[in-house]
Amino acid sequence: MDTKPAPFVPPAPKPRTEPPSTLEMMRIVYRNPLELWGEHTYNEPWVSANGVGGHLIVANDPGLIRHVLIDNAKNYNMATVRQLILRPILRDGLLTAEGEVWK
Repeated sequence: MDTKPAPFVPPAPKPRTEPPSTLEMMRIVYRNPLELWGEHTYNEPWVSANGVGGHLIVANDPGLIRHVLIDNAKNYNMATVRQLILRPILRDGLLTAEGEVWK
């Protein structure tokens, strides 16, 4: 029998096609905030939005990712809430480092 193994597909939330209700949004944020992202978030080169924690940029294009994380990192700060939660645990690691430490 000549069968090929199926390609690996990592687990991921199903992209939303319409906005959730307020109650549903609260449940999603508690369970897995990535589930809030709509289908366009996965298909566009970049998406920009204002959220509860401040301004959010999602970059999908490799050139834009390089611009935000390497070439122009000083102009993109991480959310204060995120830093307050993660920095005590992770210190200046991959998910929390900014500025000169990031370089």
